[in-house]
Amino acid sequence: MKPLTTTVQSQAVQRPLRLKRAHLMVLRLVVELQQALVLEFCFWLLSISFTVFVNLQQAMNSCKVNHLALLLPKPHC
Repeated sequence: MKPLTTTVQSQAVQRPLRLKRAHLMVLRLVVELQQALVLEFCFWLLSISFTVFVNLQQAMNSCKVNHLALLLPKPHC
């Protein structure tokens, strides 16, 4: 059987190690969450940019059609 002082000393050494491990696990989780949020934000920005681009393309195409319609002679009815 171990002496009581050795057991108390080993517990005193193990407790900070457990706290450090738990602290590192929490930090890892926080970093992973931050990375996931950054990725989601990037995808969100990309989807908004794509939507704006498509809307601009459609607006430009409709403007071209309108300009062409203005250049063509009106049909005689």
